[in-house]
Amino acid sequence: MNRFVLDCSVVFGFSFEDEDTKYVMKVAEALRTGEAMVPAIFTAEVANVLKVQESRKRWTEEQIFEFLSILEKLPLTVEDTSLLDSRTLFTLAKKENLSAYDASYLALALEYNIPLATQDKALKKAAMKRKVFFKA
Repeated sequence: MNRFVLDCSVVFGFSFEDEDTKYVMKVAEALRTGEAMVPAIFTAEVANVLKVQESRKRWTEEQIFEFLSILEKLPLTVEDTSLLDSRTLFTLAKKENLSAYDASYLALALEYNIPLATQDKALKKAAMKRKVFFKA
């Protein structure tokens, strides 16, 4: 079974037409036979992106709830990253020049020694450096 960390940037690549890439499709394929882990911050990030999309009139509330219904069916495990204290996240974020939020995805991949699927450039660079990037 494939197991990997899934960044929010890839999740929205599943649904935003202008962000659909071969990489996103490869991750979607891996989800069909595997499981993705996400840090606890994931749910807040998803909600925030959806709020922005609605305020920009890119999605309606109906489309948002439809997307959330699909998302709830994905094999995602929300990992409690409370084992990573603020000091740890700060240090990793500083060392890799990431936001603390992005550092939580990287920290999860490092903690479990599993690949990190992301389209975020800075996070991809850090994951490649640490040899935990999900390659398509």
